[in-house]
Amino acid sequence: MASQVNDKEPPSRVILRISIVQVILFWIVGIAITLLSVYVIQHQWHLFPQLWGKSIGYVALIFFGASSFVLPLLLFPQSTYLELNADGFNGRAAYRNYFQRWTDVSRFEVSKYCGRYTVLYNISEGKESPYAKMKVLLRFNRRRLCGFDLMIAPWAFGMKAEELASLLNLYRDWAIRQDSPGGE
Repeated sequence: MASQVNDKEPPSRVILRISIVQVILFWIVGIAITLLSVYVIQHQWHLFPQLWGKSIGYVALIFFGASSFVLPLLLFPQSTYLELNADGFNGRAAYRNYFQRWTDVSRFEVSKYCGRYTVLYNISEGKESPYAKMKVLLRFNRRRLCGFDLMIAPWAFGMKAEELASLLNLYRDWAIRQDSPGGE
């Protein structure tokens, strides 16, 4: 079965967009928690001691209040997406672009990370990460502790991790066959 999938030629270009429903749900939850934190600050909610109540309220207000302003930016069409093409994948997250060649990454694998199934991959040795400005120590520690360099969150695009990994590996395998001597 795997050889049948690998023999397929992928579409010339696929664009995966962020799930608008999830963004709206997170936005509503963020607004609700922001309003709850204002209530905690104003009324000294009886579940928390006086000092803790205000501190928790201010921390929640800052974090969830900021997210209530940032999350709507993700609703714009060109803010967040993952574009797959013959050369590599081009991602855009919160208006920041990154590009990675298929030949510069390892196979995409599915693993449970922080309680959710995600798609993980490593950058080949000697190749540049799309996050090259990120400190080398951070990348080294992540690979040493977690076993991978980077991840793609499939739930952001409304896909299961296995589906996304299969699609990414289809493109990667095809690109490697094209680059190899005697490729199609």
